[in-house]
Amino acid sequence: MDYLEFIFRAINNLLTQNLGFFDAMGQNLFRACATILVVWQGVKSALSSASGTPLFEFDSFAALLLTISFGFGMANYYSNPIPGIGTSFHNLVTDEAQFLANQINQTELQTVEERITDFEVRMDSPGVADILGTIIYAVIIILLAAAQAIGIVVIAYGFIATAVCVLVGPIFVPFFIVPRMDWLFWGWLRCFIQYAFYQVIAAAVVYVIANLILGIMDLQPKGTISTLELREAFPVLFITFLASIYALLKIPALTNHVFSGASGVSSGVLLDPAPGRLLP
Repeated sequence: MDYLEFIFRAINNLLTQNLGFFDAMGQNLFRACATILVVWQGVKSALSSASGTPLFEFDSFAALLLTISFGFGMANYYSNPIPGIGTSFHNLVTDEAQFLANQINQTELQTVEERITDFEVRMDSPGVADILGTIIYAVIIILLAAAQAIGIVVIAYGFIATAVCVLVGPIFVPFFIVPRMDWLFWGWLRCFIQYAFYQVIAAAVVYVIANLILGIMDLQPKGTISTLELREAFPVLFITFLASIYALLKIPALTNHVFSGASGVSSGVLLDPAPGRLLP
């Protein structure tokens, strides 16, 4: 079962039903901000003329008009195709990220889920008196379920966050033209681009992990896996799935490191839990 299909369906319904409302609100907000800025520029010019400075600051007025033009393009074509390009403003980011992610085989996650489910079915349940076998069986079942759940949740989070950024984007675009409040636009745009490319980084990490898990699965016996065979394979399975879960959980941190320029912060905690203390 492809659980991501349900998430994609919910995201599509969210944007289909609500994006038009946010888009209209953003355009109204942009027109209000643009009108205020033009009027304010005219008032300043009139006041400067009254104070004995008759020169009109044409350069600042031209810069204002150019800024408003860029803002108008982003607000007006946020959801509508841009003339000559054929795609909307927000799709310029999401389509590029989707194109890059599609270059990586995204069917690996589904393949791993199917192989893990098959592995769970083939595992022979230990007897009631076999305490060690029961513990090993339970640990492997938990790790297999955790790897599947975390993989789906982490990947789905990127799509959900991107959809939310797309939905609220029209509210932040008008602040591009507002002096000293443009940080709202740039903050949203940075967040939007980061989460749009989240799926690219997630696809790359999942591809590596999936091939690792599939390689380990191929080494296991075919058919029913006895309790003795499960004990022999337990160390390799435990390390593999524990490392896979850790790597999946670090996808958000890795994405943040790529866009912020940081590196090695999360892994360093494992080597030295106490901050500020030098390793011996």
